[in-house]
Amino acid sequence: MNTFLQKHIFQPLAGRWVLGISVLIFWTVAFVALPAISGWFLAASTVAFITANALFAYLIPSSIIRLLTLMRTASRYFERLQNHKTTLDAQRRLQLAIFQSVARFPYFKKQVNNNSTILENSTHGIDQILNHILLWLLPFTALIIALVVYFFFLAVFSQAIAIEFLISSALLLFVLPQLIFRRNRILYTTLKAEREENNQALIQSFRGRIEISKYKLEQKAIGQYEQRMLLIERLESKLQINSFTLQLMVGLGFSFIAIFILWNTTNYEFDASLAIGVFFGVMAQAELAEMLFAGKSEKSSVAHQVSDLDAIITQGEHEVEAVHVNSAMETLTLKNVIAHIPDTTVTTEALTLEIKKGDWIALYGETGKGKTTLLNSLFYPEYLQGGVLSWNGDAEISHLPVPECVYVTQKAYLLTGTLRENFEGYPDDEIVHALETVDLTSWYSNLPNGLDTWLGENGETLSGGQRKKLLLAQALLKRPQLLVVDEPTAGISADNAISIFSNIKQHNPNITILMATHLLDFESVVDKVVRI
Repeated sequence: MNTFLQKHIFQPLAGRWVLGISVLIFWTVAFVALPAISGWFLAASTVAFITANALFAYLIPSSIIRLLTLMRTASRYFERLQNHKTTLDAQRRLQLAIFQSVARFPYFKKQVNNNSTILENSTHGIDQILNHILLWLLPFTALIIALVVYFFFLAVFSQAIAIEFLISSALLLFVLPQLIFRRNRILYTTLKAEREENNQALIQSFRGRIEISKYKLEQKAIGQYEQRMLLIERLESKLQINSFTLQLMVGLGFSFIAIFILWNTTNYEFDASLAIGVFFGVMAQAELAEMLFAGKSEKSSVAHQVSDLDAIITQGEHEVEAVHVNSAMETLTLKNVIAHIPDTTVTTEALTLEIKKGDWIALYGETGKGKTTLLNSLFYPEYLQGGVLSWNGDAEISHLPVPECVYVTQKAYLLTGTLRENFEGYPDDEIVHALETVDLTSWYSNLPNGLDTWLGENGETLSGGQRKKLLLAQALLKRPQLLVVDEPTAGISADNAISIFSNIKQHNPNITILMATHLLDFESVVDKVVRI
């Protein structure tokens, strides 16, 4: 936990955190000193009035009180301003680091993880960590420093009282909270699991909203969601009760310490005015401690959040290095290539294949034979268990280079935006030509705003076949030397797919294509069929 906080939060903004904690310490000292000096001054003034001591100096302590009041107000303002600015900057840096890490996830992780849930939970986790720092860690540090200063102040008059104060404060600030938050750790583990399940269910409900409406399942879905929210509410309520209990016990504990010290001052060299000042100083620290523990209800959850965020960032720290080739593809050789799905027992048989420039090759196999896994191994090293990839016969490569080689997967993912935005700034005439090649001319001609037509989130306004065709059009615009296509008939009829690839062959005679399919219909289009 400390390593994560130091690396990602404190170290990048060290100077600003130091300034913030310095101002916070300044405020804490003023916060404690003000009631202490005020209590002493009032008591001393009363004694002076009763004894009619004309020599009592009113000016200096009253000036100090006014100065402390100004210091407390000003330092609190600047502390809040400084630390909140720093917190917002730290939040931005962490969110960017999380997003970059998820973007660099190995392909397998992107396939098996729900990245939207990861990012949502990460945002919640970052908020909790920074709130923990702002509302607990920094004030706690300041309070400890104030207690140490107060300890040395008491030691000047009585070492016994100073030690009693130190031991009692340690019990209230360190021992007692651990007893309370041991319960909270169990509660939070359950709460975290319920929140994740609830978020996942909410996402699935939105994705399946059409089916829910079709089968009149709205009330059932609402009822299930309400039950989960009630359970989460009960768990959060228990956490808050534990927090309030801790606040009460700490407040009462410091109050007892104050009364105990006040009672014992008669046995030491404390006059009445000084004793009252000490009493109010301890009570001020009681108020500080209560404020502090008000923000510590989620303390037990912070370790979980830090662990989760650290795991996410770590997964994306080692980006797969890009492959660079110095020559155009003449041959691509697969020698005894074995593909494997990570964290499973699924492994393909060794494949040896030579692909020459201009070849059209179909990898044929029934569903479940590992065609997709094999294609994945060509682009993503985590899928490659054995064998060698050779570019032009002399250069071994870990995976196929991009953009020389382009991979069209079965999952048709589009950017949220317009048709034009999904084509990365290519000229309009080239986009229209690519759409024509993949048999989208009639669809395009009926769009209300042409290339500026909004496609929705991940192309939600399109059919699966239209999305697959758009991916093919995107790939063709990149003019790859090798086009790899997984299941060209996904969402498209066999006849239509064959027609499209015939168009591709006509308009791109030099392109090399490797496709994986479970249909033998493509024998009329490809040069060679390889059975796996």
